[in-house]
Amino acid sequence: MSRAILTPLNANVDMINSRVVEHLNLAPDTIREYNSTDSIVEHACQHLYPPEFLNSLRLSGLPPHNLRLAIGLPIMLLRNMDAANGHVNGARYIITGLSPRIIEAVAVGNKLHRVFIPRMKLHSSDKNLPFTLQRIMFPVRLSFAMTINKSQGQSLDLVGMYLPEPVFAHASDTVGSRLQMGSKS
Repeated sequence: MSRAILTPLNANVDMINSRVVEHLNLAPDTIREYNSTDSIVEHACQHLYPPEFLNSLRLSGLPPHNLRLAIGLPIMLLRNMDAANGHVNGARYIITGLSPRIIEAVAVGNKLHRVFIPRMKLHSSDKNLPFTLQRIMFPVRLSFAMTINKSQGQSLDLVGMYLPEPVFAHASDTVGSRLQMGSKS
């Protein structure tokens, strides 16, 4: 719980989390696979997009369509559930139980807090989409890796960085331009 790999994009987070689970060599019967139910809120658009397309969308703030979870794996909450007890967006947990409609988990910190996480109706807030996606799924994702933004406020003892492309694109463009022009600054 005090370690994480940080990366700028959710696509990288999902890839790293999948690879870590593969490397753990968990017994196939211990992994539970959950798929979301996706639909479009606006009735006029519902017939325009097939479910396979909706399932393929990876949007910020929404869990992936497919979650592969097992007892003992770390997860991160993607929605505020109980702020008074610290069950908020970005809180990390260890899974202690899995059922078709509930995830049981423990928050590790000064006090052990047990939480039951249900499947929920979640809506996209992506302004680039011509519709509002409704995804019924657990509001969690694996958290071996997380985005750099999500790591703010986390207490981590050991951090790894995965930066497959430049993080500061504008700065590197400026430096590259100066090098090409022969500037010595």
